[in-house]
Amino acid sequence: MLFRMHRLFTEVVTLLYLVLTFEHSVFAQELINASDRLTARSQISDALQWIPPESEALTVISKPYWIPETPPPPREQNSFVQDAYERTIRGAFRGRTRRVVSNQVVDLYVEAASRFRMEKQGGDHGIMADRVYVLIFRKPVGDIMQDLCRVLKRDGAKLYEVAEKPVLQYVQVNRIYPDTSRMYWLAVPRPNVIVLTNRQEFINRVYQKLPSGTPEAFSNQLKEWQYISPGANVWGVRHLRDEIGDRDISDPRVMAADQWNLGRTTGFVFEIDSKARHARSVWLSCDDLVKAEVSSMFKHWVPGTGNEVDNEVNDTFSISIDWPIGAEGHRTHAMFADWITWFLGYAAVI
Repeated sequence: MLFRMHRLFTEVVTLLYLVLTFEHSVFAQELINASDRLTARSQISDALQWIPPESEALTVISKPYWIPETPPPPREQNSFVQDAYERTIRGAFRGRTRRVVSNQVVDLYVEAASRFRMEKQGGDHGIMADRVYVLIFRKPVGDIMQDLCRVLKRDGAKLYEVAEKPVLQYVQVNRIYPDTSRMYWLAVPRPNVIVLTNRQEFINRVYQKLPSGTPEAFSNQLKEWQYISPGANVWGVRHLRDEIGDRDISDPRVMAADQWNLGRTTGFVFEIDSKARHARSVWLSCDDLVKAEVSSMFKHWVPGTGNEVDNEVNDTFSISIDWPIGAEGHRTHAMFADWITWFLGYAAVI
């Protein structure tokens, strides 16, 4: 009996020792890294089912946003959050259609983009992309499709079905710059969820039952996940494809070599913490061409700030900033937001 108790005691002590030393093992670190990746990805696991697997750029905001009836003045808050929400709302719910979504709170915003290319927009040239937006509201959105269809009837809005579920097709007309008018497709897969896209094939995915083993967007095996802080509420990823879009000036590999001897990088992540007044971006597997171009652009957009770290061990290049309270801090935040937004495909060249 005493022998058995001694043996049990020894096993318990050994187990405690293993637990206490576990975090120092290589295996433990792998699990910790995996946990961090899944923590960031788990925020959007629900939304990922509606995002096409070919998506290249991802922006996530889990900071709630109340949609005002009247668009706020640009840069009222110098906020990346406000800019992202309002860019989407001004595009898809312009003018009289805004009231359909106003006075509601969005708890989660997920935007995915692919197929970046250069197009003419209202006299300028800018980057266009196929985009999907998933907006998860705090409360049910009601009969938003019927409301939009009624408001936009004269512009040809129409309802049709995919897998016996309703989809709204409509055009947001820009009568000043007709070539910037955009067609959208909208679905409501759940009472409090809107999925919006500028490409019809993507909306079909919302209601189609996908076969087992269908590739997912932004696999949890991507290296980028380990560089997103657990609990971050404003962050994004751009995982670059091997092929480069038509004159895609938002791709740092193109900019770094002026579209000739292409630079090398697999992508980047970014996160913004407005409460801590801190932001950072991490560029993965990039060569000296890309590092120089990214650094040069950052110093041009956000002069006099920034901390650069070139980590040769894990083959990353990072830039981080901290900004003070007050007007100067707002400007720094805004400039960082503009700089990172360029690489997400919101670039215009006159």
